[in-house]
Amino acid sequence: MHDRGLIESPETNAVRDAAWRPEADEICENHVLSEWKRREKISERLMILKSLVPANNKADKVSILDVTIEYVQALERRVAKLESCRKLEARTKIERTSDDYGNNKTNNGKKPSLSKRKAYDLVDEADQEIGYVASKDGSTDNVTISMNNKELLIEFKCPWREGILLEIMDALSILNLDCHSVQSSTTEGILSLTIKSKYKGSSVAKTGPIEQALQRIAGKC
Repeated sequence: MHDRGLIESPETNAVRDAAWRPEADEICENHVLSEWKRREKISERLMILKSLVPANNKADKVSILDVTIEYVQALERRVAKLESCRKLEARTKIERTSDDYGNNKTNNGKKPSLSKRKAYDLVDEADQEIGYVASKDGSTDNVTISMNNKELLIEFKCPWREGILLEIMDALSILNLDCHSVQSSTTEGILSLTIKSKYKGSSVAKTGPIEQALQRIAGKC
């Protein structure tokens, strides 16, 4: 009869260790391999993310995430600005349609006197010709820009057409102008804009490039 309390021999312990150690080592190796694969996937995703964000020269993971967050926030601001422009353009289109309806209603009614018709014709011709004749010094009548430090007030007139508001806002955004207030109206096919904006650049804002960009847009009409 054997005593169960007796100490087992070293040979018995060696046999038992040999029985469980390979299995434990295999579990540990699987865990390490899984962790390595997970980190590889994260690194691959970060590289893809880095390639999608423009002007991202950072290599460490935290910097890549920071730049990506800033880029997404900038995209959100741009989307909000475009949505605002679309709503403004839709409202301008409604006002333009209303003006056309009012003019047609007036034309179908009693005709104004000869002197009044001449006055209306002169006003219409003046509205249509605003901004198309530039003086010799290069200044134009359809663009007025007032500047106070980095705050700019832009008044602009040009023929209305589909999508012109988006073109104007894109052009001003390229020139580092952040437009925070836009008012528009359309009369007889002429779009009138009053834009309050702030210059985001580090240097002093120059009115020349702004005028040139707006004139190029007006020239497409």
